[in-house]
Amino acid sequence: MSIGVLLLAAGRSRRFGQDKRLALLSNGKTIIQTTIDQIKISGLPFKICVASDDVRVSEKFQCAGAEIIFCSRSHLGIGATLSEGIEAVTHWQATVIALADMPWVASSTYLTLSRAASSDSICVPEFRGSRGNPVALGSSFYPELRALDTDIGARRVLEKWQNEHLRLIPVNDAGVLRDVDTPQDVI
Repeated sequence: MSIGVLLLAAGRSRRFGQDKRLALLSNGKTIIQTTIDQIKISGLPFKICVASDDVRVSEKFQCAGAEIIFCSRSHLGIGATLSEGIEAVTHWQATVIALADMPWVASSTYLTLSRAASSDSICVPEFRGSRGNPVALGSSFYPELRALDTDIGARRVLEKWQNEHLRLIPVNDAGVLRDVDTPQDVI
């Protein structure tokens, strides 16, 4: 089955106060570089969604072996970015949707989700009873994802299909619950 990772990295970091993707972690790498490194270790193909005017990040990561998707509607929110990203991965039978501000997700979690995914499933990682990110959505949900245009993201799709297609995937990875919103989150 053809599965890849779509990394959503087009946000404007309003709560952080600056471009949080480029903030340094204790490992000496930026948030986005750490996230990309974990995805690369998984061995899965990946594409990175950035804003259409985001030259700084796109130039830095084209050499990472990922295709850059320039999203002209990213200013409308994560849903619009996801919509444009899904347009570029319709050849994948399922997509693991990752968030650039979640550098602590283990590479094994990306693999676990990709192995659990199918064209008609929604796979959500669960760590000690709490649901997290990234999530894997099968291609049967692509039409609904392409219709997104707000700042809500895939949440509506997950809620709509939770009784029929949602699968909770147990992972031993607290990183699925941890993201970066403020500078204090980096510590």
